[in-house]
Amino acid sequence: MRTSCNHKRAVSWAISCLIGLIGGCTSDEWPIELDDTDASTDASTDATAGTDPSLQGAALEVFEPESAGVYFLGEPLALIAEVTDADGNATGFDAVTWRADGVEFALGTEAVTEVDLPAGVYDITAEVELPDGDRLSTTVGGVRVQSPNTGIYAGEIAMALTVDLDGMALNPVCRGATTVTIDLEGETLDAEPGSCTLDLLLISFPADFEIEAVLYGNAVSGEVTFTFAGLFMASFDFEGTLFDDTLFSGFIGELAIPLLLTAPADGTFVAEKLSPFVD
Repeated sequence: MRTSCNHKRAVSWAISCLIGLIGGCTSDEWPIELDDTDASTDASTDATAGTDPSLQGAALEVFEPESAGVYFLGEPLALIAEVTDADGNATGFDAVTWRADGVEFALGTEAVTEVDLPAGVYDITAEVELPDGDRLSTTVGGVRVQSPNTGIYAGEIAMALTVDLDGMALNPVCRGATTVTIDLEGETLDAEPGSCTLDLLLISFPADFEIEAVLYGNAVSGEVTFTFAGLFMASFDFEGTLFDDTLFSGFIGELAIPLLLTAPADGTFVAEKLSPFVD
C-alpha cells in the first residue's frame, strides 16, 4: 500500500537525523511530501468502470429497413442502425443485434449488415446492450419481402366476336372487370370472377367468367371460361407477360352459340398494378 511506503520513509528520515547529528536535518527534508497518485487513480477507475461518457443518454436509430417498406425477394436486405449520444452524434458503437419475428436466429450482430429473408411480412428489431448494462431497442414493423410482381391489379377481360351476317360485319364485345392478386412469392395469380354482356343484334347474352392462371417468372398462362346465361359455355387458353407493373395476355378461339351461329373470337386479359401491398 502507498501509505506503508510513506511510513517507512518517515522512519528512515528520523533514523538519519539521529545518526547524522553533525549535519542535522535540513528544513527542506520535512515535512515529507506524500505521494497519493496510486490511491486517486484506483478510486477514479472504480467510479467509471463499465461506463463510457459518450454513451450516457444514448439512443438507437434504425435507417434500414423502413417500416412498411417493400423489399424484393432474392435481393439482400440491408440492416442499418446507429447509436447516437445525447446530442444526436454518432458514437461508433457497433454491437447491434438484429432479430425478426418468426425467425429463430439473429439476423446480424453489427450496426450495418445485410440478410436474405424468405417472402413474408416481418417486424424487425435492433437491440443494443451498453457497457453499463442499459439496453436499447427499436422495432420497425410491416417490412415486406416479396416478388417484384406482388400486388393488387385492376384488370379487364374483353372478348370480341367477328360475325358475318348476310354480308353485314358485326363485332360484338363482351367486356368485364376483375381484380387480380399476385402473392408474396410471385407464383400465384388469383383473379376474381366477373361478368359481362354480349349484345348480338337484338339478343343480349349475359355472361359470367372465371380465370385460372399461373406465373413462371414474368410469364403468365391460363384459361378463361365464359358461361352465357347459364345455357352454354366457352373456354379460351391465354398466354401473356408481366412487364413494368402491367399484365397483358391474349387469346383466340371460337364461340358457338347454339342454334344461332359459330364465330371466331379473340380477346385480351389486361391488368395494371394498383398497390404492392397484399396480405
